[in-house]
Amino acid sequence: QRRVHGYLFLLDSFSGQQIRSFSDHTNSTGLALDPCFSPNGDLVLCGSESGLIYIWESNTGRLVDTKKGHAGPVTTVRVNPTYLTMASTCYNLVFWELPTS
Repeated sequence: QRRVHGYLFLLDSFSGQQIRSFSDHTNSTGLALDPCFSPNGDLVLCGSESGLIYIWESNTGRLVDTKKGHAGPVTTVRVNPTYLTMASTCYNLVFWELPTS
């Protein structure tokens, strides 16, 4: 089976220039993945077609962690800054403890 990588790009909101790219996650079918930042902006979190959640350092693009807990593609990841938790969805909703950077 061929693994197709997805790419996530961080753009400068004023110039539109690419600042950084994040990869390693799979998205061969072109799903609309809905990533987010951690409350302090240090981490970028994104789901994938494989059911994993990928967590990168926003300043370096280094993959720091993956989370497994979904049977299907993870299309949305959201963070609750008050309780330092995150939620992700595929066919079900999973709550996680937010990783520290």
